Amino acid sequence: MSLVAAELPVAEIRGFFGPRAAAVDRCEVDVRDGLRFLAERGLLGHPELRVSFELIRLVARSDLASAFSLWAHTMVVQCVAASPSPRMRATADQLRRATVWGSTAMAPAIKHMAGLGELPVTFRRDGDILVLDGRIPWASNLFGRDLVVALAARGEDGERLVLAVTGENPGLSLGGPQDLLAMSATASSDLVLRGARVEPQAVISTDFVGYLKAMKPRLLILQTAFCLGLAAEALTAAEAWPARTMAGYHDDHAALAQQFADLDQRAAALVEALAPVREVVQTRLQAGRLAQAAVELELRIAGGAGFAAGSPTARRYREAAFLPVQTPTEGQLQAELR
Repeated sequence: MSLVAAELPVAEIRGFFGPRAAAVDRCEVDVRDGLRFLAERGLLGHPELRVSFELIRLVARSDLASAFSLWAHTMVVQCVAASPSPRMRATADQLRRATVWGSTAMAPAIKHMAGLGELPVTFRRDGDILVLDGRIPWASNLFGRDLVVALAARGEDGERLVLAVTGENPGLSLGGPQDLLAMSATASSDLVLRGARVEPQAVISTDFVGYLKAMKPRLLILQTAFCLGLAAEALTAAEAWPARTMAGYHDDHAALAQQFADLDQRAAALVEALAPVREVVQTRLQAGRLAQAAVELELRIAGGAGFAAGSPTARRYREAAFLPVQTPTEGQLQAELR
């Protein structure tokens, strides 16, 4: 699928992200360079969902860590751009220019909406100021103080808000970088709020339920984009092996390729007109499983060459291991469907 191939410099994007993938995997280069590259071309945080979908999908063919960082940044742009606050809309422009970095810390909110836990961040009012306390165990793109974090918080009276906190806030502290399978370059860790004071202009929405219902399908379809990108690259790499190496795997490859085509078509329809959330959840779940199956097939075909730790096949195998634990996790998606 290429929703907007004519609008994207595909060869240029592949030419940038592809040669860097191994170095990103080893944390020798910074994923922020990719965000800057896209910002210079006016592609970062694009207002059209279909453009962001195709862009994330395309980057994921080269490198899932860069695609995931792009996804997180894109979601924060969408979060703050929807705010009625002029300050938040100005922050969205900074994010599009890649002068600040977006960290979506909405995983607890998604779990909370699914009935799987309470919001870990609380707020109390001090006049017009909101005072935040709590810990979010997992967030990405935590690149120091040039940062905008989108999160949700609950008040003592049950009120729930979606808001943004900047990295410059003295009440915000970031955990140390985590050593992860294939995703260490995403600067993922925990963040802690201790008496973090934010002004009313930082509020993105006071309608927590309505906001999450509107945001979640977009979040899931853009996650589907990086799943499909990884699956597409694994299937292409598997097909490139000589016929004698592919012997015995043609039927498996053909079956997965058909699954990919079907899911690709469904995702294209969802991007153009977001369906009820159940269909989006189902598509995201199937896309993650397809990506895992595709890289497992690629590894079987590649044999020892793919098992070498520094090979693109091994990197994709490790990247695919991330998909079931990415929030919403495979277990959470299954629970929703039930």
